[in-house]
Amino acid sequence: MATKTKKTDKSTPSKSKEEKNIQGRKKSGVKKSQTAGANGSAKKGKTGVEQKSATKTAKPASKEAKAKTSKKTAKKTGAAKVKKGEFSKETYLQWYETMLLIRRFEEKTGQLYIQQKFGGFCHLYDGQEALVAALATAKREDDRVITAYRDHAHPIALGTDPKYVMAELYGKTTGLSKGKGGSMHMFDKEHQLYGGHGIVGAQIAMGAGIAFADKYRGGDQVTYCYMGDGAVRQGILHETFNMAMHWNLPVIFVICSSELRHGIVNPLQHRACYGVICLLGRSFIRRGSGFSEC
Repeated sequence: MATKTKKTDKSTPSKSKEEKNIQGRKKSGVKKSQTAGANGSAKKGKTGVEQKSATKTAKPASKEAKAKTSKKTAKKTGAAKVKKGEFSKETYLQWYETMLLIRRFEEKTGQLYIQQKFGGFCHLYDGQEALVAALATAKREDDRVITAYRDHAHPIALGTDPKYVMAELYGKTTGLSKGKGGSMHMFDKEHQLYGGHGIVGAQIAMGAGIAFADKYRGGDQVTYCYMGDGAVRQGILHETFNMAMHWNLPVIFVICSSELRHGIVNPLQHRACYGVICLLGRSFIRRGSGFSEC
């Protein structure tokens, strides 16, 4: 059989298949890079124009739009805008929980005292829970607190675990005063509670003394001095008020009326020559001191 042979041009050397493939890849790579560069420059140009037009057309948000967005975020986060002079829902709930805890603690304490589980004196604070619950939220961490012998509620309102108050009533070493103070002498250094004092009106002068010490050292602490309505008839109250106003001491005197407690039926005007306790402070207010009369 005869076989046909292809004629080859001897002047041009023949290229192998591998060389052809390599050259084809190089050409396609150059074309792709060129098209990619052209597209990239076009995109950059478009985005630059869009940014300029966006800056020109953008307007500042109006007050109504800002108010709407703030309301939406408040609804989402659950935070409510509180006006000046008002309190949030969380604060009211905190007050209620504190008052309820103190009331239940005092009710149980009264039952245990009647059962003679512990001895000594026992003065309950039920009926007056709102005073310590509210002022505990106003108190700063380093502010001082001092009170009379009706002092079970104060450490609880300040954040002390009630079990340590009950341990003190039982005379245990785990109590607030190592079991040596009992019902009338609750101290808590961590929460700046300086007692619990058994003598009527004794804490009034000591409260002013604590405030004087803080002012002398250059501190900005405030002392909350609690007393009952019976202590306002002590002579030391007038002496302390006079010195506190004269030296402008950072002390707040809180009077807890026994009429707030259930079972106390004697009206205030039958026990004193005045009807409103805060009228006592009028004679101690100096002109231009910035204090207003009640």
